[in-house]
Amino acid sequence: MLRGLVIGIQDIRYPIHGSARLALVTMHALALSGHKIDYLALWSYNKSEAILVTTRSRWGFARINMIKVPIKINSNSLPILSSSITDPIIKLFHEDYDYILCLERRYIPTVCRYFSKKLSAPLIAYMDSPKYMHPERLTTTELLVRPAALAWYVITSHMSDLTICVSKYIEVFLKKWGTNAITIEPTYALLGRDSDILSKTNNGNYDINSINHEAVLCSCPLNLTVITAIKNPDVPIVVTGPQAYYVREYLKMRGLLNKVKNIHLLHNISDEDLEKLHNKIVAALVARPALSGLSITLLQELYFGRPVLTDENTASKIRGLIESGSVLINNKYSEWPTTLKSLLNNDEQLRELSRRAESFFNRILSPVRFAETFNHALRSLNLR
Repeated sequence: MLRGLVIGIQDIRYPIHGSARLALVTMHALALSGHKIDYLALWSYNKSEAILVTTRSRWGFARINMIKVPIKINSNSLPILSSSITDPIIKLFHEDYDYILCLERRYIPTVCRYFSKKLSAPLIAYMDSPKYMHPERLTTTELLVRPAALAWYVITSHMSDLTICVSKYIEVFLKKWGTNAITIEPTYALLGRDSDILSKTNNGNYDINSINHEAVLCSCPLNLTVITAIKNPDVPIVVTGPQAYYVREYLKMRGLLNKVKNIHLLHNISDEDLEKLHNKIVAALVARPALSGLSITLLQELYFGRPVLTDENTASKIRGLIESGSVLINNKYSEWPTTLKSLLNNDEQLRELSRRAESFFNRILSPVRFAETFNHALRSLNLR
């Protein structure tokens, strides 16, 4: 049995943001394959906690031992370490770890390298993509700091024994600078029901029962979301996660909050309700014109086997997805409301896209596939 110490900042019982979901699915895949996972969550929490978190997917259940430790964070969102913090943690984690997996890029030079040396275990960095890799999307100020930001990105990768990238183009960039990098696209998983805190704290923030069947999940720019809803008034348009808050504010600003009746905003949705919701979702719109990494929502919809209308930029971050024909590609957002209407009226196309989406996920993105690739990479490090 391999033993891994994973270091990050997220409380994975709240996988609302993409980074928290990424942490959850990564550890689910490893624990499911037999790894013993201890997860050290270091952030400005109120108190220390040790929590057994259960996760699930259609491949099975897994358990993750999460330890939350409060630490001080400086003005640059970097951890401030002291022996009074690190010494008790080192004593707590007395295991003979086979690897340290760092999920927070800012922690690589400090926290993660420290534990790697103290515990004599190789350091693996799991890297997303910084916005600075895309100069066409940067402000004038960001362009000025871009060389330094990219240099820091490469340096932190060199500080690890192995860098795992969420998308192939990140690996290509890092390898140009001599780093030991590979690509493993993320998988998808849900919280076990006993760990799904949000299912117990909804407090009437949303009502899934009010959403009719044949709904469409939308993860798009604000204007596209609203225009699609207006042009398809009989179709329930569902927005989940943090995007729901921004859509609400956008509707308020435009004076449309009480006028566009078919938009359903589900902000802090639990995994249990997310699963129930997908019994009503017949298709998904995922548009990320400025995406620099990989869309967790796209992974989610492939996992649930829902037909997806997306753009080339979003789909291209997952190797082979466009070529497989598992999603519907249209780069002209102005055509999306009409394309959606045509798709919803074509039962045969809906069934075929659904079949291809689930098949692609099962073959390429499953937790089993993730763990197999991860384990192969570990063997290349000549673990003790």
